[in-house]
Amino acid sequence: MHLQRTIPDELRTLPQWCVAGPNKEPIDPKTGRMARTNDPHSWGTFEEAYEIGKRCGARIGFVLTENDPYCILDMDDKPNNPATEEERDTFARILDYCKETYCELSQGG
Repeated sequence: MHLQRTIPDELRTLPQWCVAGPNKEPIDPKTGRMARTNDPHSWGTFEEAYEIGKRCGARIGFVLTENDPYCILDMDDKPNNPATEEERDTFARILDYCKETYCELSQGG
């Protein structure tokens, strides 16, 4: 599958994954109950989240912790709220600076 090729192994090996439906609320891939971003017991492995997501059409998501060396940059350029040319230039400079990065299109577009 596409996700299994694009998500870096460095992230896939960490048991910090949830699934989410259209409302974006995190769901524990092991129990189907609400996950909590501050409770590692309510997260699963990439494989667990991927399989549930594939079966249910849910998105998967990575949970950041304060101990992770990662950050998320949310650079919006949506059809219903397009970025300005200045913002797009800034986004391009950020991505150029972050050579070793993983990028994806978010659920919100």
